[in-house]
Amino acid sequence: MFIIDFDDTLFNTRGRDGFIEARVRALEQLNINRKLYFQTYKSARNWNEQMVYTSHRHAQELAKHGYDEEKIYQALEKTEAVEFLKQLIIKDAESFLTKIKDLGQPMILLSSGESGFQNIKIKRTELDKYFDQILITRKPKEQVLDGIKELAEQPKIWFVNNRVDETLAVKDKFDWFKYVLKQSEDISLSEYQSGGLPFFPNLTQIYEFIIKS
Repeated sequence: MFIIDFDDTLFNTRGRDGFIEARVRALEQLNINRKLYFQTYKSARNWNEQMVYTSHRHAQELAKHGYDEEKIYQALEKTEAVEFLKQLIIKDAESFLTKIKDLGQPMILLSSGESGFQNIKIKRTELDKYFDQILITRKPKEQVLDGIKELAEQPKIWFVNNRVDETLAVKDKFDWFKYVLKQSEDISLSEYQSGGLPFFPNLTQIYEFIIKS
């Protein structure tokens, strides 16, 4: 079985030319600065004491600061277009997923985030077609995995992620999994090195490591 992360593992979310930066730049064209973008992102996400984020909610929050709600929404919506999102797929992700799927093992996409917004990215990139199951959660991943009974039936489970701290938390509970990390721009090399888990700069090398293990 393969349990694979989405953001910054298969999809460029936080990189220099990633999804978040694209949205920041789109609003900078409307004279909305980076600080206000992230400030209002938090309030939009935590609307009505629920973890719910949409571009429409974000536009509403920014409109409270005197900006044009419709123009904001249109700018953000452009970054959610199918062709735009597909350009943000990590360059060797589809090749990696194709090869993993050819191994004939169950594949789970396990992503942190708000389900509605994450589903937009996952489905519009069409990466969902590679997976048997898609799980999107606000809970720690180890808690989600604890509820999957099928794990006990698998002789070998690979956990592929980019975040060191998150992966170590899973490893504390599921020490028998096999772990490998894909480096991402927002995490330092020293953090990967101190984590004590195998890590690689791309998915092609991760596939080669899996096959040899």
